[in-house]
Amino acid sequence: MLTIIAGGIVYPIVWTQLQPKIGFGWATRAIGFIMLPTLIFPLLVIRPLQYPKAPRVLFNFKSYKDAPFILFGCGVFFGYMGIYVVFFYIELYAMSRAHMSADLAFYLLALINGGSIFGRIFPNFWADRIGTLNMMSISAFAAAVLGLSLLAIRNVPGIMVFCVLYGFFTGTFMSLPAPTTASLSKDHMESLGSRMSVAFITAALGSLLGSPIAGAILATDGKVNWTGLQVWSGDCLVLSTVCVLSARMLKVGVRFDAKA
Repeated sequence: MLTIIAGGIVYPIVWTQLQPKIGFGWATRAIGFIMLPTLIFPLLVIRPLQYPKAPRVLFNFKSYKDAPFILFGCGVFFGYMGIYVVFFYIELYAMSRAHMSADLAFYLLALINGGSIFGRIFPNFWADRIGTLNMMSISAFAAAVLGLSLLAIRNVPGIMVFCVLYGFFTGTFMSLPAPTTASLSKDHMESLGSRMSVAFITAALGSLLGSPIAGAILATDGKVNWTGLQVWSGDCLVLSTVCVLSARMLKVGVRFDAKA
């Protein structure tokens, strides 16, 4: 929890305040000094509840024939492709479209990450009850609606409220791929590690591709195309919602009360 709070809120503020005063090198070292105690403590105290008894398998090609798992992976890919666009461009958007001051705009990322902290905690309790796929579907849909609604938000209070809500639902989405992979791997526990790696590789690829593509859209034909950027982000999240819902339907059918 300390790492999440520091990474989401403290690091951006520390960097912005220190880098102009002490330079890149010492600003980076200051963040490293903050990371050191917050990471040493969990390394000392965290232990696995139990070690896996099943033999480990590096590659299990049966996983690639598991339709719910493949659709879930596509949902993670498109979700991460769309989510981080707002993280990268919200400050510039707020200054350009809402005429927010630069001093205030740089806190928007901290607001998103602050909302993300609560999104990573409270919805996960409900995920244990209703199922991780169900909760991922809800959070992806909410993030898609918010991402597309940014098209109509052009005032400072609206953008600040948007940041908190967007952080909350994207925090939920980003915290659930691991438990969802585990829930989809009950019949493949011997290859759970490799299935985890597949899920997070798809997330990494989505994160790598989404924001540069958004930047290219933003600068189309030498003009600032905010509408195209927001539609790109929102549509990626819509595709993510469709994929995750499809994985859920293949797993438990169309029953709304089914845990998935």
